[in-house]
Amino acid sequence: MREHLANLLFEEFKQQCLLDELQEKGIDLSNVCVNNLDIVLDIIGFPKDNSSIYDLEHFHSNDKVRNERKKMVDKNLFLRDWLFDKYYEMFTLLNTQHETYVTDKGIQIRSGADSETIRAELLDYIDWLYNEFNKLSK
Repeated sequence: MREHLANLLFEEFKQQCLLDELQEKGIDLSNVCVNNLDIVLDIIGFPKDNSSIYDLEHFHSNDKVRNERKKMVDKNLFLRDWLFDKYYEMFTLLNTQHETYVTDKGIQIRSGADSETIRAELLDYIDWLYNEFNKLSK
């Protein structure tokens, strides 16, 4: 299973590399991105990020006026930020080590961090996710 999850993340990695390259050239396609990371987190069993229904501004600063349309922070709040942060730290490091290009067979990676190195890092990340999920389940 973890290899399949790593494959999902590898496809997102390649896609994000290409989108970053295009953005550097002034072409913004960020809204067309498929978010495989959310899919992987769902498969592992992490709760959905439900922070949008909570009044986090009021929670972080009592000086602000309370948004009555949002819930007060309670034990059901779940943020996925810490799961995303670790992925994007790894992505940023690996993204600086290669070149992405498009062929008729899809998005390919050339030079720097090779596909096997990237897959190994993704498998480590998947293992970390399972460990974090097990901590939450206790």
